[in-house]
Amino acid sequence: MERKIDWNCLALNALAQYNVNAAQLVFLGHSENVTFRVDTRNNQNFATSGEYDEQALFLFRIHYPIAELGDRIWQQDAVIESELMWLNALYQDTDLVVPYPVQNLSGSFITSVRIDDISETLNCILLKWVDGSPLDTEPTPMQARRVGELMAQLHQHTSFWQLPSGFTRPKYDWEQLHASLMKLRSLIDDGTISVTNFAVLESVVQRISNVMTALEKTPTNWGLIYADLNEKNYIFYTGKAQPIDFSCCGFGYYLYDIAHTLLHLFPENRKP
Repeated sequence: MERKIDWNCLALNALAQYNVNAAQLVFLGHSENVTFRVDTRNNQNFATSGEYDEQALFLFRIHYPIAELGDRIWQQDAVIESELMWLNALYQDTDLVVPYPVQNLSGSFITSVRIDDISETLNCILLKWVDGSPLDTEPTPMQARRVGELMAQLHQHTSFWQLPSGFTRPKYDWEQLHASLMKLRSLIDDGTISVTNFAVLESVVQRISNVMTALEKTPTNWGLIYADLNEKNYIFYTGKAQPIDFSCCGFGYYLYDIAHTLLHLFPENRKP
């Protein structure tokens, strides 16, 4: 039976651990995480010192997937903390506009809250809101170029950034690809995927795995990547592409990162 959780109440309980009082809390959605927009603009008690001003908008994220897939790595403290380390470094080291993390009253980027009266706790984070508009059509050639420039900046930063001690993110390599394929095998039994179609997937995965294993992991072709830079995860503001969701970032080939984005573009926008 699906657990019923009052996400709004849980979010307000967690936000009490920040120097932020939500004048308005807007539910955005629930997929890999539960997300809210936090508007403090009517709050007269919001701190005026530091880097967050009174006209602030934030993104609040509760790390709880809509479906249990048997892999809780994305909810682990070290994995979440590492994503926030990269965001904070991008904010400090580059001119990119990113959803950088906000510390709670204890000086931590991660806040844990208990679900009602049971023992389980969930990890939550607060990020600075990024202004912009999503695309509702295929990117123009110029917009596709801007997305490419954004990816280049991310790759450039990770190629020189010294990873902090304990930095932990998943890997996008042939082992992860094979593990994902095996999760689909169970769908043959219920008829969601036919044996013939699964054989095609298996053949393609093997070909990709062969390419991956042949590539040497060097600083010039392997590193920390965004891993999910598609039209759902970037917005445009004054003509510039801005990333808004780093929750899938991990280690992989830079070519993998590029290929993932190209999959979402029409052929004419894939040209260099």
